[in-house]
Amino acid sequence: MFTGIVSYSHMLARSLSRSLILWPLLMLVNQELWAAEIVGRILDAETSQGIAHAIVRAMPQQKNRREVQVETNEDGRYALELLRGKYRLFVSVPESNYLSRFYSAAGKEQGDFIDVPTFQSFIIINVPLTSGGSISGTVRRAIDSLPIGNLRVYAEASNFRVSVNSNRDGSYIFRALPINEYRIRIVPLDENYIPVYFDNTLDSRHAELIRLEPRQEVTGIDFRLRFGGMISGRVFARKNREPIPGLKVIVEKQNSQEPPFFTYTNDQGFYSLRGLPDGQYTVETGTQKDSNPETRLRQRYLTQYYSGRFDRELAEKVLVESGTNVAGIQFSLVEGGTITGRIRSRYNGSPISGMEILSQDVSKAILHSPKGKTNTAGYYVIEDLVPGDYILDTSLPKNSQRLVKVFYRDKLSPERADKITVDESGQVHDIDFNLALGATLKGRLKVDEPDYKFNPAGDRLILKRVGADLEGFGEKNFKLNSDGSFTIEGTPPGRYSLIPKIADLNVLPQESPEGRLLDVVEGEIVEGVDFTLKIGGSISGTVSTQSTFYQLDKLLLVLISVKENTKTYFDLTTEHYSITGVQPGKYVLILLSNPEKTHPSEAFQPTRVFDTRLLEVVKGRTTRNIDFQIASSAGKQPGLLP
Repeated sequence: MFTGIVSYSHMLARSLSRSLILWPLLMLVNQELWAAEIVGRILDAETSQGIAHAIVRAMPQQKNRREVQVETNEDGRYALELLRGKYRLFVSVPESNYLSRFYSAAGKEQGDFIDVPTFQSFIIINVPLTSGGSISGTVRRAIDSLPIGNLRVYAEASNFRVSVNSNRDGSYIFRALPINEYRIRIVPLDENYIPVYFDNTLDSRHAELIRLEPRQEVTGIDFRLRFGGMISGRVFARKNREPIPGLKVIVEKQNSQEPPFFTYTNDQGFYSLRGLPDGQYTVETGTQKDSNPETRLRQRYLTQYYSGRFDRELAEKVLVESGTNVAGIQFSLVEGGTITGRIRSRYNGSPISGMEILSQDVSKAILHSPKGKTNTAGYYVIEDLVPGDYILDTSLPKNSQRLVKVFYRDKLSPERADKITVDESGQVHDIDFNLALGATLKGRLKVDEPDYKFNPAGDRLILKRVGADLEGFGEKNFKLNSDGSFTIEGTPPGRYSLIPKIADLNVLPQESPEGRLLDVVEGEIVEGVDFTLKIGGSISGTVSTQSTFYQLDKLLLVLISVKENTKTYFDLTTEHYSITGVQPGKYVLILLSNPEKTHPSEAFQPTRVFDTRLLEVVKGRTTRNIDFQIASSAGKQPGLLP
């Protein structure tokens, strides 16, 4: 008996111990299951009347909670029983023009999170809804007025757009549209109908705007669709003629502001684009739709324009007419090649960063060849090169202008540059540049008359290589600064002549037409390369002829210095003439025939004098309006030069 009592007491103690352990867990579970109630009304924001059959959805923040949904009664009331947690309320009214929304006391578009407490509670939330409007119409075929179902219809506003599908009877309706102005558009998918805006326009800029007011129901936005044209063809790889599936093909109509049409090739590389309005199109290939990134990186087909071009400007246009199929628009795609290398300074061996390397297609078939740019270590990569021969040019960054700009390999002109052959998907490595430090030339152009207003804008200097020119420097032009000064950097070592070319009509020609001779060495800075320009005068006027025989190309002007008794001849190419850089003084200007043009086969070539002018040239000025005219009666006959 004693033993039983002890045993019973022991069992009782164990039972109580377990209860004490489980009780807090049971309390936690009960707290989790206890519900809070959110009640309220869904109201018309304008009339404050309850809205029946609105759907109120409590959307939990926790992923393991289910969404709770209720429908309002006839008075717009609802009641939600929710477990503890955080929720957002979303309200919508099906088949109505009320605008759906998340509940937010502060008007946030994404709504407020409502914290439902642990214990039973009672939360009242009323949600007002504003009214939008509706737009409806029908979609039918223009040829026979039959309804067209399952077509995508868009309502496009300035900041968003929505879409619906047409029903089997051709009808469609947009409900609960916000107050705004809309363009309505039909976009067929696989059907050969032309996409149009209401009212039968292809261009969004000319589409009719439909202004929608609150509670307004706009009807009669009807469409009558016409059949369009088609473009079809096949895309394959040039190297093995294998089809390329999943490749984007894009057609863009000329002079259109609308987005282009596009589709993807099927498993056999075929494609077709339907519903194209009449017009001329550019057809191009895009990227490949491939879920495997390794394949996408390994096969980089270059964008190509029909027919076989790699520049949009050179694309052959495809003419499309309604109801026709332009077939056979094929593409033979290539994978691009790569050129890599490094650029360093020959002066100190340091890498040159930020430098552009420009590829140029030797055949001139490509207008916009790819380019590369060096990184901080001087390395560059030029990708997506069409198979062919290239030369490489360099473009120096601003902080490296003293270096000599060269073509590969160490050439100064494209004609002398080495050619680099790039095969399909080929990689050409170690195309390196070691750039020399060029010479710097500094100087100024000035005039001998301090009061003369000399404007060097538009003037230039010609730097020309003298003697052997194995690298192909040739001659290069350089602009002057506004004050007449100049700085020419990156000049390769060698002998040069520097010649100013001045637009001012009154500047006298240089005494040495070959300019100034300069011998420069690598890295040298040559200062004080100045030119002092002498100021003279100029003469301008017109020569007009009515004669059928004595045309301008058969006439000459001869300028005779009264003081020096020297003669200078000038050919005429246009009616307006200018004689520049004339020493001040008195002159005779004579218009006469050119005997070599009027009597080319005669041993004695007579010259006919038409008119003579006595004039004075003043320093720093242009003697204007010295005009000559030949009458229509002037025939072929000899004359004498006075």
